[in-house]
Amino acid sequence: MGGRVHRQLFVLFGVSIIGTAVVMGIIFALVTPRASGFRYNVERVQRYVGNRFAEVWSDPAQRSALAEGAARDLEVQVTLQDALGNTLSSHGEACRSWKYTVPIARDGQRLGSAIICVPPRHSRGPATFLLVFGAAAGCLWFFTGLIARRLVRPLDRLVATARAIGDGDLARRSGMHRDQYGEMGVLGETLDDMADRISQQLADQRELLAVVSHEIRSPLARLRVHLELLGERGVAPDTIEKMTAEAVEMDRLVGDLLASARLEFSVVDGRPVDLATLTRAALSRLGLSADLLTVSGVARAVVDPTLFTRALENLLENARLHAGGARGVEITAGASEVRVEVRDEGPGFPKNMAGMAFDSFVRGKRSGGSSLGLGLSLVRRVATAHGGRCWAESLPEGGSVVGFSVTAAGESGEKTGN
Repeated sequence: MGGRVHRQLFVLFGVSIIGTAVVMGIIFALVTPRASGFRYNVERVQRYVGNRFAEVWSDPAQRSALAEGAARDLEVQVTLQDALGNTLSSHGEACRSWKYTVPIARDGQRLGSAIICVPPRHSRGPATFLLVFGAAAGCLWFFTGLIARRLVRPLDRLVATARAIGDGDLARRSGMHRDQYGEMGVLGETLDDMADRISQQLADQRELLAVVSHEIRSPLARLRVHLELLGERGVAPDTIEKMTAEAVEMDRLVGDLLASARLEFSVVDGRPVDLATLTRAALSRLGLSADLLTVSGVARAVVDPTLFTRALENLLENARLHAGGARGVEITAGASEVRVEVRDEGPGFPKNMAGMAFDSFVRGKRSGGSSLGLGLSLVRRVATAHGGRCWAESLPEGGSVVGFSVTAAGESGEKTGN
């Protein structure tokens, strides 16, 4: 944007300079008296020279002396010709530049002509005028470029700051003040104040998120303990099982909600971790065997452990609830990404539904294939936050595979991708 404004100011300044020069030239030509014009002065000199030569034209000696004196004093070449155009004499340095012909007549009878040639060092023709005019216009245009650059520089700074804040760099500030930059400074201060308020709001939201996470999860954990105690006191097992399932579902929904909030507020605590270790812990927490896990390569990546675990558990829960359970978890480490895939026992995805697996609020028929539950949309958001992608497809031998990827970590533990 700044570049376009700079060019526009530069061109407009240049056009205004040229237009002003043209208008001034027209006005000067209209209001300048003819008596002071260049052409009139030339005509006066021609009449004077013609009259002087006419007086001595009949005397060759005086005529030559006058021509020689004029050539010497005026530093020009003077060539005398008769009425038929024959050269009578030539005086002064040879010249091939501007020439002026002065007719010589007496009593209305043409006697001949004097041709005066002005050497280049004395010439001030149109080329010289154009050169001077071009140099002046170029100098003015150069300074207008500097002025345009100075005017646009604060705007470029504001654009860069706004773009950085929009990209998530909330620590970026313009550092512009009204005392230094005037109206641009007022805009810069407003932009900085806005960034300060956004940063404070996000900090407050992160703190609220941490409190909510603790306050909601704690009662749910106590509720599950109480349900176990009720089972020991003889309450019907079916009732206990249903209540426990509901508590687990509430815990899962709260987990999804908190993970979604963390992604919304960009609270991603990335650190180098071993994804195989996180996966085994998730399998154990869900009561699944660690033998389901197959690892190929060094599965290290810079991820948020909580968000990664949440995404993996959603895949496993989706397979358990709607696809007959997981029959395998594969982690494949590549040069640029680490792939995590869950294979299930279900009949696969319904036709034309696999591409919608990770859309929010989409569910498949439980009796007709793998479920497209709400938790899968969170998987996609977690993958995107870690520079990865997600996929879902039916397998020829039956069942389906649902997975996501994260950017692999380099040897130094630093993230190798965005």
